[in-house]
Amino acid sequence: MTLNTAYNRYIDVLNSFHSWRLRSGALTGMFLAACAALFTGIMAQAAIYLPWTPVPVTGHTVAVFAGAALLGRWGGAAQLMYIAGGAAGLNWFAGQNGGLPALCGPTAGYLAGYALAAWVLGGVLQSSKTPRRFVRLQLLMAALNFGVVYPVGLAGLYIWTTSVKGSAPGIFELLNMGLFPFIPGDIVKIGITSTLIYQLLPKSR
Repeated sequence: MTLNTAYNRYIDVLNSFHSWRLRSGALTGMFLAACAALFTGIMAQAAIYLPWTPVPVTGHTVAVFAGAALLGRWGGAAQLMYIAGGAAGLNWFAGQNGGLPALCGPTAGYLAGYALAAWVLGGVLQSSKTPRRFVRLQLLMAALNFGVVYPVGLAGLYIWTTSVKGSAPGIFELLNMGLFPFIPGDIVKIGITSTLIYQLLPKSR
């Protein structure tokens, strides 16, 4: 099998999957979303805890955006399933945590932000071919990561920190806990994830 033949077969399989997914009903969508939620739980265990912040570095970005690329709008549903499963007691939040106390912790806002970002990315990719160009895809992911995930995440972290400490954190303290340490890693993760996602989107010959 030549390299060109293998690539053409890959395109056929990929396009067949997306066509099948779009034709399938809600039951299939829920099943695929559940699989994506499980993948998110697995990637969440790739966690690194920093000494000055309760928010860990995780592999969420890869799972959230890859799920949205493969499942379209069901990518957002996958993240809602992930949140609901964790709240119900599945220990698949970062650090193998689960239950309502874990859901109400310092990362609650980030989880909500990821769900919103996945829903937006999945909807845009499903309805338009324009963001499927690699550079535009990277810019869209960066905009969602820093313009959606972090504002919602920082708002949740602010509320949690205020309730735990009894006083509101300053803006620099909040950003040092919830944004600054993660920027370099997020840039790398967006680069890796956008490359992965680009290979998962429908292709034309």
